[in-house]
Amino acid sequence: MDQSRENLLNGADRASFDTSDDSDAYSDIDATDYLNKNKNDTAGKRRLRYLRSWRAKKCCFTVIGTLVVVWLVISAIGAFAWKKIKVPPVEGDSPPWYPSPKGGSSQNWAKSYDRAAELVGKMTLAEKVNITTGTGWSMGLAVGTTGAANNVGFPALALQDGPLGIRFADNATAWPAGITVGATFNKKLMYERGRAHGKEAKGKGVNVILGPAIGPLGRAPAGGRNWEG
Repeated sequence: MDQSRENLLNGADRASFDTSDDSDAYSDIDATDYLNKNKNDTAGKRRLRYLRSWRAKKCCFTVIGTLVVVWLVISAIGAFAWKKIKVPPVEGDSPPWYPSPKGGSSQNWAKSYDRAAELVGKMTLAEKVNITTGTGWSMGLAVGTTGAANNVGFPALALQDGPLGIRFADNATAWPAGITVGATFNKKLMYERGRAHGKEAKGKGVNVILGPAIGPLGRAPAGGRNWEG
């Protein structure tokens, strides 16, 4: 064999980057090592997800438990206070007051009160009931009608809605709401509106307008029907 070819085939003289520690066995392990590494990474991620999920559940349970405990404590305190104090509410459930307070204390109305008391004293019980309770919803031309007291010459009264105009009537004016008129702070305008409203009602045969009134706040300023003065 030619000397040059023999030198090419000679492993001892050929340069190599392999170390003496390298072997086929080690090469096989290195080639498959990433598989084991992926398995370890997957297991770690699963454990991390489990821990995060458990922490979230634990946090939710803690919040819910705290809210339940707070609710139970507040309920217990409220029940104890209600049973111990038993103070009636300020509005809406006041006890009845019998007998009714006697009227006529205002000197400005003393003469009128005396005349009314004299008239009522001549009425029968049925006539008093007719005037104070009425005859029912829409039993007459108006939404509310009282019975007459014929023995004393007191006629039946027609009470009709409403605050913005005559209800169930044709050719009636639709007036601005009372709160709108009040927002003008114009006393003359308020008077003119009320006067025109009353004139229309009188022309329709209405004796009492269930409309805006100033003053009757009653015991609850937020009462819904107090404005029907």
